[in-house]
Formats: sequence, structure tokens, C-alpha cells
Amino acid sequence: MTAGKILIIDDDTAIVESLKVLLSIKGYETETACDGEEGLCKAKELSPDLILLDLLLPQQDGFMIFKKLRLEANTRTTPVIVLSSFSERPDLPSGESLGDELSPDMFIPKPIDPMKLLEKIKGLMPSAS
Repeated sequence: MTAGKILIIDDDTAIVESLKVLLSIKGYETETACDGEEGLCKAKELSPDLILLDLLLPQQDGFMIFKKLRLEANTRTTPVIVLSSFSERPDLPSGESLGDELSPDMFIPKPIDPMKLLEKIKGLMPSAS
């Protein structure tokens, strides 16, 4: 039995591979996508328990993917942790904030602190029954 299914949407293969190793050690099943469009398709198809989302992606950026995830019935309430090279939670390119939908607990700056990430994942994952 896995601890849960996590979708990693990031175009940095080194980060993706290190996250896969870290999460598998902790018992999580992982799926990956290397761009926004693929990530959105996999999120709809797989209904993961949690999504790790980079903001700077090819095709569609993480800002757009986040908004689209919130519009889809099967991902509307899926916890999303944003991973970003920004040092603090950014605003959307249009200037509007992700504030109401993206709490501070859902943002982790890169380089990623593995212990902080695991702590946030544990806090956001649906309880295993």
C-alpha cells in the first residue's frame, strides 16, 4: 500500500529524479510530467492525491496550469505545492495574486529543502485510512 499518489510537474530532470527517489523512499507513488500541457492531462487522467507544480514550464506555465486545475472537477480540491525559483510567493503575470487559492503552506522555493517538502506533503495529503 502506498502513502499516496503524487504528480510532479517540472521540466528540470535533475529535480524530478531527486523528488522521485525521495518520495518513493517515503512510500509515495509518483508520476511525472515535463511541461504544463502534459501535467494538466496527467492530472485529469490520474486524479493524484497531491501535485508538485513548478511555475516556470514550457508550453503552459505553472500559473495557468494552477488556474486550470482549479476549474476541473476532479482536481478542484487536489492539494498543490508550488515549487519555484522565486524566493517568495509570486503574483500571476497579469498582476493578480494567487493569494486566496494558494496559501503560504503551498509554496516552496528552490533549492528545495527535502525535509520541509516532506513535512508539507504530509500535512496536505489526505489521511490514509
